Amino acid sequence: MSTDLVTAIITLLAEHWAETLLLLVLAPAGLIGLILGLVHPDGNTNANEVASQAENLARHDTKR
Repeated sequence: MSTDLVTAIITLLAEHWAETLLLLVLAPAGLIGLILGLVHPDGNTNANEVASQAENLARHDTKR
């Protein structure tokens, strides 16, 4: 029975190798990004700063 399971998993991976590769690459990258965001929360400050600068530019554009 376990041989059938292994065969099924290998067949599934062979048929969907591109999706499997993306999962193997993107899942760890997303996890690392999440951990870095939690450990180093200044990233949120940078996002707020960029949003503020964009808002200021938009206001400046409308004054012309």
